[in-house]
Amino acid sequence: MSQYSPNQVRKILFETIIAGSTLALIGYFIYWIKDFEHRLTKLEDNVDAISNSYPKSAFIGGYPYTVYRGTDSAPDGSVVLKVDIQILSKDYRWECLSKTQIEGNNLPDINEIIKDYSDDRELKDAVGIVCVGTASSEGNDLDEEDRAYGRAKTLVDIVKQNLISKKDIPVLGLNFGRYNRTIKGPCTDATINQRLIVIVKIIERSEKLTDEGLESSLRKLFVEKAANLNSRFPIDITQYTMYHSRQSMLVK
Repeated sequence: MSQYSPNQVRKILFETIIAGSTLALIGYFIYWIKDFEHRLTKLEDNVDAISNSYPKSAFIGGYPYTVYRGTDSAPDGSVVLKVDIQILSKDYRWECLSKTQIEGNNLPDINEIIKDYSDDRELKDAVGIVCVGTASSEGNDLDEEDRAYGRAKTLVDIVKQNLISKKDIPVLGLNFGRYNRTIKGPCTDATINQRLIVIVKIIERSEKLTDEGLESSLRKLFVEKAANLNSRFPIDITQYTMYHSRQSMLVK
């Protein structure tokens, strides 16, 4: 004989049904919230992609430059290195045969340009800066690699001396070496694109990434940018001698 009366059984069944329905509603509500958050995230990503499409043109202190975004990711999808590669207008270039002089065609002085970098704008997301030294194809490998090294060092010094920031932003150099094409004769404007002024802003860097790893990631990103013809990236690192050298490209 049952220990429960018919009324008690009906009450138990009713309460069980109500509890099950409540749990089902809670589960559906949680699923709906997660689905909504996922859709909202995708929408935000799409809006961000549209508003921050690269490459994009900008101005700092009256000088024009083009920005190319690059990200090196680990196999698990985590970010190893994220950078903005800033290439100044071709009106700025390294002066022929010089390690220290930058030609500007009556544009603002490079020192004043760096002073215009602001913590609220250009440096807001900066955790590091890398200055690139390049040399055009005239001359021999040894002399031009030394010239490119000197140019990277010059740019590092310019940034360190003129950067006004409350943050401690490390500055390194990267020596591309000589553009690997044989051109005889004096240096002319025909090789302007081989000795552009390039500054890389590091936005995100893995804590595990050593300086040697940084060089490797930067090399990878420059190669990827040059290989993407749609990006119209003006520098092909594989055409420079130091890319093929066993020596480190880093300038400290």
